[in-house]
Amino acid sequence: MDNRLFLAALILFATVSCREELPDVPPMRETTAIEYVRAEQAIVHQKPETGAAEVARISNGEPVSVLAYQGKWAEVRTGTGSGWVERTQLSAVMQDAKLESTKDTPRFRRTPLPVTSPGNINGEIVLEAAVNTDGQVVSIKTLTNSTGSAELEARNITEFRKASFYPMVVNGKRKPFLYYQRVEY
Repeated sequence: MDNRLFLAALILFATVSCREELPDVPPMRETTAIEYVRAEQAIVHQKPETGAAEVARISNGEPVSVLAYQGKWAEVRTGTGSGWVERTQLSAVMQDAKLESTKDTPRFRRTPLPVTSPGNINGEIVLEAAVNTDGQVVSIKTLTNSTGSAELEARNITEFRKASFYPMVVNGKRKPFLYYQRVEY
């Protein structure tokens, strides 16, 4: 009988001493509001300060749980706790947050840099860019070049190839489109 008592005590001791300690988990805070990221990408800061350390990044259109508001800042829930986002990067309405192009307003994600004229060149260059459903420029053709400079035309095409757009959305579906770029010298 002493062996059984000893064995039970050993099992109890092993169970208690081998139990993993769980980390302290902060209590779950109440969500004040659900908002959507309206910026291309919202930077979540450790404190409500522009220069504070970056905690996370949240992509355009994603919903966030807002825990509190403080002036021009919103405290949002992250995967590891919380952080602060400038309120101008958020929208209460998803449609207002989602960046996209429409048939009336194509919007650049990355605008082509301007190409300067080398010397006294006058005229215009008109380019037609085919843009795919992801907003990437897939081909460019020159419609007119009254500058007489093939080099200037080539530099404009090179720079325009680096451009990208937010996808064109028509009736809820992404569509390819043509964009016309006119540069005057």
